[in-house]
Amino acid sequence: YLSYRESSSCNRKNWVGVEKKIKCQLRQIEKLGYQTEHMYYKGTKNYSLIDLINPFYSCIDLKNIKILQVPDAVYIRFWHIDIGLIKFLAYLKKMNKSMKIILEIATYPYKGELLSLESKILYVKEGIYRKFLFKYVDRILLSTPGYKKLFGIKVLYVPNAVDYNEQFV
Repeated sequence: YLSYRESSSCNRKNWVGVEKKIKCQLRQIEKLGYQTEHMYYKGTKNYSLIDLINPFYSCIDLKNIKILQVPDAVYIRFWHIDIGLIKFLAYLKKMNKSMKIILEIATYPYKGELLSLESKILYVKEGIYRKFLFKYVDRILLSTPGYKKLFGIKVLYVPNAVDYNEQFV
C-alpha cells in the first residue's frame, strides 16, 4: 500500500481521517490473508508556480525511491496524476510485469476540489498524463458509484467508509 503526502500536509488535522481510512483498509486486506506494508512517499511543497505549470515537473523523484522486495500487487493512493506517477508505475511494472496495480482516486469527479489555482493547474496536467494510465494500472478504485470504467480502466467501487467500531492508534 503506497500513499503520497506533501510534507506540509503531514500535520494537517484533516490528514487524521485519511490516516484512519488507510489503517482500516490495511486491516481489511490483511483479513483476506495478504501481507501488507504501508509505505508513503513524502513529497515537498517547495515548488514555484513555474514548476507547477511545467508539464515535466513532478513531486516524485525516482532516485529517492528504493523498493527492496518486489511485491505481487501494489495499492496506490495518490492525489494527482503527473509524469512522475507515470514513470513510477512504469518502474513498478518493469520490476514485475505480472504485478497488479490498483490506483485509488479518492475524490472523483473533482468538481468540488478545483478551488485553488494550484488544483486547477494540476487538473490540466492530469489531462495530459491520465491517458497513459491504462498501460500500467489494472484497476482504478473509486468511492463514487456508477462508473464501470475510468480513463479506459475497469473501476472497482468501494464505499468511502471507515469502521468506527475499530480502535485507531
